[in-house]
Amino acid sequence: MGQGHILPGQKRVDERRDIMSQRIDCDIIQDLLPLYVEHLASEASCRMIEEHLESCGDCRITLEEMKAPVREETEEEKQEIDFLKKIRKRHKRLITAVTAVSLLMAAVVFGIAVKLFVIGSPVDPNSLSYECSYNEETKELTIHGTIGYRMTEYSGLKVKKSRIYGNTLDVSVLGADRLSYDKNYETNFTETITIPGDGNDWRVDFVGPGYTRRNIWSEFRFEDMTPEEMEEFLYPETHVTSEQVKLITSDMTSADIQELLGTTAGTHQDGSLEYTLTYIVDEDYLIELIFNTSKPDLPCGKTGDEILAGKRKKETMKYRIEGDTLITFPKD
Repeated sequence: MGQGHILPGQKRVDERRDIMSQRIDCDIIQDLLPLYVEHLASEASCRMIEEHLESCGDCRITLEEMKAPVREETEEEKQEIDFLKKIRKRHKRLITAVTAVSLLMAAVVFGIAVKLFVIGSPVDPNSLSYECSYNEETKELTIHGTIGYRMTEYSGLKVKKSRIYGNTLDVSVLGADRLSYDKNYETNFTETITIPGDGNDWRVDFVGPGYTRRNIWSEFRFEDMTPEEMEEFLYPETHVTSEQVKLITSDMTSADIQELLGTTAGTHQDGSLEYTLTYIVDEDYLIELIFNTSKPDLPCGKTGDEILAGKRKKETMKYRIEGDTLITFPKD
C-alpha cells in the first residue's frame, strides 16, 4: 500500500472534521456579525468575517437580515400592545388587592382565634364561685375563684376603676374557649389585687358581658360614716345650672352630656341594661337621664329644655341603717 493512498474510512472522518470546523466558524462569525454591522469590530475581525462570507451563504443571509430596516409598528399594533399593557397593569392591581384582602382576612381570623383561645374574654359573673380574704395592713384583696364552665379555661384577670360607680373596682375574669369536653382544663384561679388609698369605702365587683355585675367584696360600712360623709353619700350628684342643661341637644350621648355637665355616678341594678345619671339643678331640683349601657352611642333623644321640664323638687332625705343596709326615705 502506497503512502499517498487514502482509505475510505479516513476520508469520511476528514469530511466530518471539515463540517464541524465550518460549523464552529459560522458560530463565531455570527457572534461577531452584530459588531460588524455596527462598525465596532477590529480590522482583523472584519477581514476574517468578509473572507468567511465569500464562501458561506448562511452567514450572508444572516448578515442581510441584520442590515434590513426594522419594520415600524402599525397604529393597530400599537393600540393592541397598549391594550395588553393595560390588561397586565389591571391584572397586577387585582392580584395586589386580592393578596391584601387575603392577608387582612387572615389577620382578622388570627386575631379572633387569639382572642378566643389564648387571651380569652370576660365570663359571666354569675357562673363564678369565689372566696375573698382582705389584708388590712397591705390593703390587698385575695380572690380564690372557680369558673363554672367545663370547656372554658382561666386565662387571666383584668382590673380597672369603674366608669359608672364611684370607689369601685371592676374585675373581669377572662376565660379562653376550649374544644374538648373530656379534658380537665384549669378553671380555678387565685389572684391578689390592691385596693386604692386606705381601702375604706371601696367595693369590688365582678363584671362580664352585657354589663352584668356582681359585688364580691366591700369595705364600705354605713355605721362608720360621719353625718357629713352620709350627706355626701346620699347626694353624690353633680351640681349644675339651668343654663348648662339648656345646651344639651337631642343627638348627644351620655358621654357627650357628661363632658358638658361633668361626671356623675350612675346607678342601676345588677344585670340591668339601663343606668341613670342624676344631677342637681340650681341646687333645689333634680334631673335624671336614663341611658342604655348596651348601646353607648344611642342619643339622649331630648333637648335641654325638655329635660328641665321634667325636673323635680329635691327632697330632704333621712335614713336609718339596718345591719349593712342603708334605708333612705323622704323626711316628713
